[in-house]
Amino acid sequence: MKHFVIITTALLVGLLYSCNDDGPDAPTKTISAPSTVNAEINGTKVLVYWSQVESAESYEIYRSGEGSEYALIGTTEEIQYMDNNPVDGVNNYKVKSRKGSVVSSFSVATASVNFVYESFAQNAVILRSLDKADMSNYELSKGDKLGLYIGDKSTKESYSYKNVSWTSSNPSVAQVDPSTGNSVTVTALDYGTTTITAVDEKGGKRNVTVTVVEKSIEFTVNGVSFTMVYVNGGTFTMGATSVQGDEAQSCEYPVHSVTLSSYYIGECEVAQRLWTAVIGSNPSRFRGNNLPVEQVRYNDCQRFISKLNQLTGKNFRLPTEAEWEFAARGGNKSQGYKYSGSNNVDDVAWWAGNSNRKTHEVGTMLPNELGVYDLSGNVMEWCQDWFADYNSSEQTNPMGPAGGSDKIKRGGSWSYNAILCRVSDRRCGREVVASDDTGFRLALSL
Repeated sequence: MKHFVIITTALLVGLLYSCNDDGPDAPTKTISAPSTVNAEINGTKVLVYWSQVESAESYEIYRSGEGSEYALIGTTEEIQYMDNNPVDGVNNYKVKSRKGSVVSSFSVATASVNFVYESFAQNAVILRSLDKADMSNYELSKGDKLGLYIGDKSTKESYSYKNVSWTSSNPSVAQVDPSTGNSVTVTALDYGTTTITAVDEKGGKRNVTVTVVEKSIEFTVNGVSFTMVYVNGGTFTMGATSVQGDEAQSCEYPVHSVTLSSYYIGECEVAQRLWTAVIGSNPSRFRGNNLPVEQVRYNDCQRFISKLNQLTGKNFRLPTEAEWEFAARGGNKSQGYKYSGSNNVDDVAWWAGNSNRKTHEVGTMLPNELGVYDLSGNVMEWCQDWFADYNSSEQTNPMGPAGGSDKIKRGGSWSYNAILCRVSDRRCGREVVASDDTGFRLALSL
């Protein structure tokens, strides 16, 4: 019986080895590891790639953090691998080659990256829900609500972050709803500026500024009220734009890009009742409380403004030429009209063809896109700038030259043809000369 068992065992062992290509005395098979390994941060991921091993059928990718052992994080038949969940801090990568059941040792080469974890993708920004606008500053009125979300800067597609903390640096100006998701609603409460910040669970931040302003402000001086209209700053093309056609004059060229900060401009030209309330006398030829003041020199306007500032504690001024034209064109709401608010001069302007050779009460024609009246016609309006030829360079908040012989006048008047009431038409006059077709309107910086 014992002999039979020994023979049977020997036979079985022999059969096992005969079925195995690698007998007990066969040489051990080996495979090389990749000679190079590289890694680079790709947004919220890390791309690992290495040199190809010709005989390898697949690769194993291992990662260690600072002070930790290497652990297998994935396998692939390619010579690159995307680590979708890198650790916060140092990430070290090694790679092994595999062919069948044979696996190489670790690659001698090690790739390392210092990954600062941020759940917000590199291209993530705060966008406005209404129109997917990507802006650094949003301007609201009291009571306005603003929807914001985290989206891709290029595609505008919303991300799906869940643990986002939204805060307002000045909650008395604007507050955020208690959201911890990818979107939030901001409510404007009071005038001022606040920063809306979104913070992910790893401390990554995105922020925008929200400014709450009055869209129009009413002032009262010695019993006389007047309104200033808010003009949201922006960039526009100044000068003889295509809508002006062949009516444009040489001084309207070259057209050029101008960027302006936000400001306020008078809803109407300064009326005689306001002038009288401030100065106490009325220089106008055509008399009437709601008629525009005229026969005022540039210097007279400055005297009026100085006195008005004393009475109100504000810093009223004349608009710059660029501010005047931006407002006349309708600001950021511009529809590209030839005149201020229309392509039909009779809709918006008192001019030589309909004025009966006199001024008319302010605010009786249609307003333009901003709700401002008489920027075309009625009386020409003094601007702050000295006259100078344009140049083609881009400009920001231009103030005109430091000196000159003539001050800018804009808008045309009751005595002018329609061609001179266009939004780009430029006139000028000596600062010491007054006429019955020239008045002014106020501007006010934020």
